Amino acid sequence: QRFDMMSGVLDSRHRQPSKKVKTTGEIDALENEASSEGVPARRFVFKTASQRLAAIDIIGNMCIAKEPPEGAACFTIHAIRHWQEICCARDFTAFVRDNETNCQTLTQLVHHKEHLINTLITQLCGAESYSIAALLAVLKAIAQDLGSEFLPHLRLVIDAFARLASSSISDDPVILENIFGCLAFLCKLFVTQLVGNLPDFLRNTSVLRLHKRVHVRRLAAAVIGFVLRLAPSSAFRAVYTQLTLDVTKLLERAHNETKDEVTQLLFSSIFSAANELHSRALERIEILYSFLIFDRIACSIDARCAIAAQMFDHIFERACGPETISNVWAVIMKLLERTLTDSSASTMLTIAVASRSVRHVTSADL
Repeated sequence: QRFDMMSGVLDSRHRQPSKKVKTTGEIDALENEASSEGVPARRFVFKTASQRLAAIDIIGNMCIAKEPPEGAACFTIHAIRHWQEICCARDFTAFVRDNETNCQTLTQLVHHKEHLINTLITQLCGAESYSIAALLAVLKAIAQDLGSEFLPHLRLVIDAFARLASSSISDDPVILENIFGCLAFLCKLFVTQLVGNLPDFLRNTSVLRLHKRVHVRRLAAAVIGFVLRLAPSSAFRAVYTQLTLDVTKLLERAHNETKDEVTQLLFSSIFSAANELHSRALERIEILYSFLIFDRIACSIDARCAIAAQMFDHIFERACGPETISNVWAVIMKLLERTLTDSSASTMLTIAVASRSVRHVTSADL
């Protein structure tokens, strides 16, 4: 009798019609209907890899501790002990096993700095994804302890970041965020020294600025733009010279898709993190366009036109309100009036600047 009852239950379940799987559009419609009725929508939504990459936000202006935590002789040994409790990955534990005795004190760390940094970079370039965050945390701690003595190794570190960004593990947005978060930390830590020698800094970071992957170039522009934002306006002619030469090389190699990241870098230097004009933005815009129009540099007209046109696209896409547009337009008018009396001005570039700016300004609600 018991067996017959169970058979009847199973038969009734088997005869029930199968539920139809809802499509994404039907799910979104149900969520909108629920939200309109006061029912909270679902908290976790699946995102594609491209959406997760686009959502990465690197904060350049971060707080950096000046003294190691209480009870730790230096930042490095504190970072190692902290991550030993969290990370058991093979590459990180191998690095700790070989180097923990070389950084118990700041004196030991300074004495073994070459071996520590070279070993860490070697482990980082061949590490699995589970070790990346821990190794980068130790790298930041070593930079904090060494201070300016770490700067000669910065080029090797940036090259290691470029190799990581080219590897398969960089398809994970979390790994990319860790890499560029570490780069932003180093830029913030050494911003005074980097601002004092911008041409070398731009040359060292060219492997990231002109990377083959679009999202890598975008993140590099955001981090490097933070350094340029803090640079004095007097240093910007050297910056413009380096970047226009980059665009010329890209045009010669037919890499047109990377020109936009060069102008994105310039745009990051005049807009703040809140997408508002920097306090010295108008001055830098004037310097940029006077440099492009009037300075005689070893740079093609096509490259200068590309920078001017794309820069205006970025500025007017992010311009906040009629007042900002009016201020930018006043700078443009000043430059256009100057071209009427200066024979050294490029007619082609002047036309490109005027046509782009007029198109944006006339479409704006002034």
